[in-house]
Amino acid sequence: MNDRMDEIRSTRAPTLREDQIGILRRYGQERKTEIGDVLFRAGDTQNDFIVILEGEVVDDFAGEARTIGVFLAGRFLGELNMLTGQAMYLTAVVREGGEVLAIPRERLTSSATSMSMATLWPPRCSLQANHEPEAFRR
Repeated sequence: MNDRMDEIRSTRAPTLREDQIGILRRYGQERKTEIGDVLFRAGDTQNDFIVILEGEVVDDFAGEARTIGVFLAGRFLGELNMLTGQAMYLTAVVREGGEVLAIPRERLTSSATSMSMATLWPPRCSLQANHEPEAFRR
C-alpha cells in the first residue's frame, strides 16, 4: 500500500490528547499487542472501546484483504457500534505491535456519566460555552 493512501486513511478519526487519554486510563486496561492480533471481528456484538497508545491498527472488511482505515497512536475505534448497539462490521487487526487501552462498554458508559463529555471530545469536536456548531445555526 502506498504511503500517501495510508496518510489519507489515518486522518479520518480525531486524535485524543494526552490529558484525554489520561482520563480514559482510569476506566480501561493497557494491553501489549503484536502483529496479527485481532482486537475485534466483524460480527462481534460485544467489543471494547480501543485507544491506540503505540503501534498501528487497521480496519479490514471481513474475509477481504482490503484496508478501510489506519489507526495510529492517539486514535480510537469501536465507539460507533457501542453507541448504535449494532454488530461490528469491520475487523480490527494489529499491523504494527505496540500497546492499546481497552475500555469495556460498561466502564465507558459509567465514565461518560461521571464526567463532562467536553473533557473527552477532541478539540475539533468540542463546543464552547454559548456557541453552537454552524450546522445547528439557522
